[in-house]
Amino acid sequence: MSLYLFQVITRQWDKSQLSEQHQAERTAQADRLPLSREHAFYAFDKQCVIDRQGDNVMNNSIEQRQIDADTIQIDCFQITLSEAKLSFIGLDEAELEPCQIGSVENNFIQCQYQWRQHVYEGGFFYWLYEQRIINVIKVAELNETVFVDNHPEVFILS
Repeated sequence: MSLYLFQVITRQWDKSQLSEQHQAERTAQADRLPLSREHAFYAFDKQCVIDRQGDNVMNNSIEQRQIDADTIQIDCFQITLSEAKLSFIGLDEAELEPCQIGSVENNFIQCQYQWRQHVYEGGFFYWLYEQRIINVIKVAELNETVFVDNHPEVFILS
């Protein structure tokens, strides 16, 4: 039985961390990691493994749902299970349009996007900036290092 592997890496920062030094530190962080036994879990009748790593300042959960028997959604991405096709469904807050990305059948795809959200905390409003990196592949069996051992086809959504 095949298995879809999703790794979602989240990086968050606020306005005080917009300097070149902070940007260089974020850029130096890995954009693909071994699957984490601590954070990874099976979903959708064990058809997927979802591994969430990185920052989580606001304790945001990543949306995951089964649209129909053949379609699942993780964050802003949908997979058509029968065809192993990955699509970006769009993100209104960041004015990012929907698009078809490609097949993840034994093909490691990495998608990245940035956005920001308005946060109210301690009597003040501020912007929380976020970069999401989504690594996806469909494999025949679980391999915890598949994202580290292979080079992705990268899509920067902007």
